[in-house]
Amino acid sequence: MSRLVNNDITPEDLFLDKDVQAAMYVSGLDNSRYLIGLGVLIGIGILFFIGRIFQLQLNATENSIITRDTVISQNYIKPLRGNIYDRRGVLLAYNQVVFSLVLNKELLPTDSEQKNRSFAEIASFFKIEEENIQKAMEAEEKQIVLQDNISQEEAITFQVKEDEYPGFELKQNNIRQYVDSSYFSHLIGYTGKLSDADIIANPRYTRDDIIGKTGLERVYESTLKGEYGLKNTRDSERPLKRPQNGKSIQLTIDAELQKVLHDSMQEVLNARQLQKAAGIVMNPQNGEVLAMVSLPTFDNNLFTQGISQENYNALINDKNNPLLNRCIGGEYAPASTIKPLIASGLLQESIITADTTINDPLGKLIVENPYDKDRPFVYPDWKIHGISNTYKSISDSVNVFYYTFVGGTPTQRGLGIQKLAEYYRYYGFGNTTGIDLGGEVKGNIANPEWKERVKQEPWLLGDTYNASIGQGGMLATPLQILNATNAIANRGNLYKPYLYQGVRTDDGSLIEQKNPEIIQKIPVSQENYTIVKEGMRQTISDGTGYQLQSLPFSTAGKTGTAQTGKENNNSWFVSYGPFENPQLSVIVLIEEGNDSFETTIPITKKVYEWYYQNRGFKE
Repeated sequence: MSRLVNNDITPEDLFLDKDVQAAMYVSGLDNSRYLIGLGVLIGIGILFFIGRIFQLQLNATENSIITRDTVISQNYIKPLRGNIYDRRGVLLAYNQVVFSLVLNKELLPTDSEQKNRSFAEIASFFKIEEENIQKAMEAEEKQIVLQDNISQEEAITFQVKEDEYPGFELKQNNIRQYVDSSYFSHLIGYTGKLSDADIIANPRYTRDDIIGKTGLERVYESTLKGEYGLKNTRDSERPLKRPQNGKSIQLTIDAELQKVLHDSMQEVLNARQLQKAAGIVMNPQNGEVLAMVSLPTFDNNLFTQGISQENYNALINDKNNPLLNRCIGGEYAPASTIKPLIASGLLQESIITADTTINDPLGKLIVENPYDKDRPFVYPDWKIHGISNTYKSISDSVNVFYYTFVGGTPTQRGLGIQKLAEYYRYYGFGNTTGIDLGGEVKGNIANPEWKERVKQEPWLLGDTYNASIGQGGMLATPLQILNATNAIANRGNLYKPYLYQGVRTDDGSLIEQKNPEIIQKIPVSQENYTIVKEGMRQTISDGTGYQLQSLPFSTAGKTGTAQTGKENNNSWFVSYGPFENPQLSVIVLIEEGNDSFETTIPITKKVYEWYYQNRGFKE
């Protein structure tokens, strides 16, 4: 029979060995007793083998998992993880070669004195505690990683005289590195070592591998990962199966634009001693996300090599919650940013026309209290607007207009809360947008069912008034508001936002390109969208967003100031441009920023100016 190497025998050895037949043939055994005895022995062996397999399958304990991981780690070749690029080919995530110091117990010298001397020298060379080596000796595994992230200089020095330290070797690994990490951390996320839960969910991974934990690294794990190769234990130079490296992906993000948005927001926060903000730039015609910034941010490189307890505690105990992506995971009262979509519903349901007007001489709506005529209900506006039509209700953000035509008055029929909630749902509120990121929340649509369920209270007319101006239980993410505004800009198509553009080849070609996906077509006529869009245009030409008038192209937008229950209110501004052919939309939220004039609008203006000068718009 063929010679056994390391007790390694395969089915092929049995079937191909030319001596097998002769070895199994014994002359003169034609007596049936011998044949029966041989059959019994073989049967017992088979039953024992089957039983052992069954036992191993039933006892998938932690020890068996460790054993399996050891076998896989020793016999499988890891693929390289795919890179991540921005839309213009700028590298955002890649693999960096690092070395780990590995203790291999089977290769240690048998002489105790020589072994201890080797331990001491290794501890001194790599500046590790000698007791850590002793602890590693007590572990069940035959190979133990003593130290990760050995520098290249140390690795070269060690490899020169590696023969002097039997039992110790350097193992080459790849760790994830993120370029300009704090700019993209909420989007790209990070990788990390597999937890026990990861191993159970991904049984084909090795224990010492990495996996996407958050962000796009997690969402596109199957694309980025690649497939393991298989070592040839008889011929290390010729693997049984070569690894297939992961595919690189290209994002819709413009890295330079991301930095402009981030730096502009951070500048405003620093000037006003504020901490929290969110901003998004999109293409309103297809759902592409061109930039997405949540502040404060964090360094995702901290996680790739195993974050220290000190750094981890600093992140999770930070009251400003830097790990939260506020663009998709923050829920806020949208305030007046949703008045354009409400106006579209009022127009579509024939509650108003473009020329409908009201007079607001007091800067508030006063409604009679049926229980106490001397104490009427008062619903304030932010200023006295005088006579306002539909256009001005948007451009000057007239609360009284929406109180009157959504909630109604004794002399005016209102849209009503159920119809209002219906139009909120048309525009995607109360549900996730479906963007390819984890951690997205639904927000909330304020309506009678919600109030009864959450507060155990009946719905009142005043609740409808509050919901008509984006308050009173209405909650939305910045992405939901911008996506709804995009549907107005493109006249009725609610797109699914996305960050993944496609697979990128080594030569820079883009394949498997993502196609835009329409979530739904909103049932509002083109004529009514024309009215709403003109109202948003007048926000810039005659209203609260006048600072954008100096741009070399026309824009449309809507401001919002949301009450927070604190001393300062949240500041919103959402917009798109060019007005005639929308190609860019922007939303900025500054928590406790108060006036948009000094916070969100200047940031938006810088984004538009940079984009016009560096990217330009199509005719």
